[in-house]
Amino acid sequence: MVGRRICGLVAALWFVLIVPDSEIMAQNSPETVDLQDPDPWLLWGGQTTLRGANIFQRRVYLELDGTNFMGSGAVGPPYSQADFDRLAAMGANYVNISHPGLFSEKPPYQLAVEMQSNLDQLLTMAAVADLFSVISFRTGPGRSEFTFYWGEDDDWFDASYYNDEVWREQAAQDAWVAMWRHTAARYKDNPVVVGYDLMVEPNSNEVWFDEWDPEEFYSSYGGTLYDWNQLYPRIISGIRDVDTRTPIIAGCMAYSAVEWLPFMVPTTDERTVYSVHQYAPFAYTHQDESENNTYPGVFDLDWDGQPDTFDVTWLTELHQTVDDFVTTHSVRVAANEFGVQRWAPDGARFMSDQMQQFEDRDMNYALWAWEPSWAPWAEEVHAFNFRFGPDPQNVTDVASSDLLDAIQNKWSRNTIRPSTFVGSCDAPAILGQPQSQTANAGESVTLAVTATGTAPLQYQWYQGSSGDDSQPLSGTQGSTFTTPALVQTTSYWVEVTNTCGSAQSDTATVTITSSGPWWLHLVPAVAHNPGAANTLWLTDIGVLNQSGSTATLVVNFNSNSGTNPGEVTLSLADNTHVEWANVQESMFSVDPASDDSGSLVIAATEPLIITSRTYNQTANGTFGQFMPAIVSGAALSDGEIGYLPQIKGNLSFRTNIGVISAGTTPTAVRIRLFDSSGNRIGSDLTMNVAAGNWLQQYDVFSAAGAGDQDLAFATVEVETGSAWAYASVIDRLTGDPTTVPLQRNSER
Repeated sequence: MVGRRICGLVAALWFVLIVPDSEIMAQNSPETVDLQDPDPWLLWGGQTTLRGANIFQRRVYLELDGTNFMGSGAVGPPYSQADFDRLAAMGANYVNISHPGLFSEKPPYQLAVEMQSNLDQLLTMAAVADLFSVISFRTGPGRSEFTFYWGEDDDWFDASYYNDEVWREQAAQDAWVAMWRHTAARYKDNPVVVGYDLMVEPNSNEVWFDEWDPEEFYSSYGGTLYDWNQLYPRIISGIRDVDTRTPIIAGCMAYSAVEWLPFMVPTTDERTVYSVHQYAPFAYTHQDESENNTYPGVFDLDWDGQPDTFDVTWLTELHQTVDDFVTTHSVRVAANEFGVQRWAPDGARFMSDQMQQFEDRDMNYALWAWEPSWAPWAEEVHAFNFRFGPDPQNVTDVASSDLLDAIQNKWSRNTIRPSTFVGSCDAPAILGQPQSQTANAGESVTLAVTATGTAPLQYQWYQGSSGDDSQPLSGTQGSTFTTPALVQTTSYWVEVTNTCGSAQSDTATVTITSSGPWWLHLVPAVAHNPGAANTLWLTDIGVLNQSGSTATLVVNFNSNSGTNPGEVTLSLADNTHVEWANVQESMFSVDPASDDSGSLVIAATEPLIITSRTYNQTANGTFGQFMPAIVSGAALSDGEIGYLPQIKGNLSFRTNIGVISAGTTPTAVRIRLFDSSGNRIGSDLTMNVAAGNWLQQYDVFSAAGAGDQDLAFATVEVETGSAWAYASVIDRLTGDPTTVPLQRNSER
């Protein structure tokens, strides 16, 4: 079983800000912030300014997580722009990004590009949603995610996944400094980044000594590598080498537990925030569904076997440790992580009182957690997903709940966002549109847009007509875009965004003129994915040149994921036959662990014979199916009907139907099923396929509600565009597929 625990151990989080000049901070409360000088430090002083939530991501371990639960990327669970937009729409103005560090966890400690790219994407989505952000690193050199699951080995992972060498190796600590110096240099000018959280929940006391008495710990290990007080000032110094402006956040030892805060030694840096985690009392905030510890209530809060009174007075006394720290060091406080499981009795009242304590102390705060809409994750990890309401069995958003209302009531007090904090914010405006062009077949062209608006501007190019965002082009986040080598007329457009709006360009069409014949071949389906019944599918492509001349080939992979890995250009001598085994990996460098299927478009200067074999890998070998490539012009066009005979859906067989859009515009296809007597069965199925892409309807008889059929046929009718189709009849026992190519009826 994949591990699902997300939060830390018994702990609580507060942010504490050193105020070098209380008079200056008082003059810069949120009502009087100088928007001409948007200093992020101003957000952490005065009255409560930032109210929001934490998002969580970690490295994906395919051997533990599979390819679905955390998504198929390097980091998960996946967050979308819609997730960020919904957080902002509910009133939050702040997201704490609890994220893997940008350097590798094991030596040689170096930049992990996939982590950096993921963080870039999250910050872009936060900017578009108009949310302030803090970058919080959970892991890094000498520290793995499994430190947060201490003691759970032999449950869903083994002890080999632990890595807490940062507390024993000088090289790992030096690399942690270097990682943050790199991070600060990269993000210091990002207007939505308003803080760097150096390490989420430092914890050497548990992982190496199981020591929970702060006096005993510091008496024995103070000043050693195990002491966070000697490491975090070095990290701050590294950051200040490149960034003197962005606030820094440093939690205390013991998972930032509140009782360890007095042992935190403040630095001389005047823009450092000190933090603890606030989930106390754990017996209430993390109680099982069957427990009934209430608020207010009487139960054992501190594991001494004696009942305690739990109410707002208890909360006030808990805060006294923080108040004392504030008084001793002349600092201000904010709470950046706290929460309660959604089914806790009277959780709404507890959260309202908790947040009011923060408000009364002029504290910023962010709760745990804002969960993504990624269904496999949301359906299993939902204890802190307040959007699901108090019913433990419900795993969908509710219209309202007492807890949801309590949170939104406080979030509604937000008045400042990045778009207002930076002063006069101008939405993007396009001054120079990308221009339509002509090109010879096989050539690339460069498209450009000129835009104005408050920086930073983000660009995303798409294939298709303006407004159609179904085909984003990966790696095209600049004001210019160079197309792949084109062999057919293709349209593109670009969207420009910043924190206060967006603008869409006109459509730019690249018209291909003739420069000698080009033959277009469409390979309807190439697979690189797990299928039903534990099948795993890959595709090999065969190309035979018997044209009499050397052929130039331009190969494009249209991924169902919406990414565009670019084209591959190569030549093939006459009388030569080649095979591209596992074509996505060998030709387009698709990640071996990814689920990334689609179709191929192969343009050639000579007529070729192109075939494919898609096969399921089993313990006893492979079961494969032949799939011919189709040439341009062989597809069905508007109003035409094709047939797929000899298909089955019963206990022994299932049938999938695949459709490829064979033109330059999207395709709509209607699938109808008939029994062996020609009677209509089940409901019609409509498949909408983006231009040049492939889509497969799995188990069509089940999808259409057509029942069991030992022998049947399907019609494929093109409603718009042009398309070709096939059926794949798969033996349920062996996974062996049989291809049924589209057939035409010449009499109709």
